[in-house]
Amino acid sequence: MLRKLSAVLVCSLVCSLVWLAVPSAHAAEADDEEASASNDADDEKPAYDRDGWYAGIGGGGAIALFDDGDSADSGFAQIRAGYHFLRFAALEAELEYTPRFHGKSGRYDGVDTATFGAWANIKGYPMAPWTGCVQPFGMIGVGWWWERLSGSAVDGVDQKGGFVSRYGGGVDFYVTRNVMVTTEAAWVLPTGHLGDLKQVQIGGAVQYRF
Repeated sequence: MLRKLSAVLVCSLVCSLVWLAVPSAHAAEADDEEASASNDADDEKPAYDRDGWYAGIGGGGAIALFDDGDSADSGFAQIRAGYHFLRFAALEAELEYTPRFHGKSGRYDGVDTATFGAWANIKGYPMAPWTGCVQPFGMIGVGWWWERLSGSAVDGVDQKGGFVSRYGGGVDFYVTRNVMVTTEAAWVLPTGHLGDLKQVQIGGAVQYRF
């Protein structure tokens, strides 16, 4: 009789433990799934100040501030690519083409001026961690410009090159985690043979962040 009672008690204890363990296992599995989903959600959050590459195309208008004569303004086109790093900075390479400043007076009367430039820019994002999808920046750039002069006042085609710098700023507006629209204004200061081709550039770009 005692043996039968012991056997019943043991069986009851085992069944109780199994009954308690099964819901606990399911609860632990649910907790793991919830934690995994939370981590996945964190990974998908738009970290706008994250490190990584970007590339895009842009353009705008160039306001001529030439020293030795008046000239009509011109448009410009750009291709740019860079790397965002340390949350607050980006290094950028840029190719730029300005097709035609048409001279109206002075040294450039009757002369069409085109420029092609290669730039290296550094951008600073002082508010990167706090402004979310709106990322203002300051910019300094150095590059090399090629000037091409043509028209009735030029004997054939005259081409020259020289160093150039730019100082400006703008804002990156993120449409999605990966797509941003940039607005930008810059003061462009050529040197040497191109020193009188000063201008202000106002434009923008559409860029993709990888």
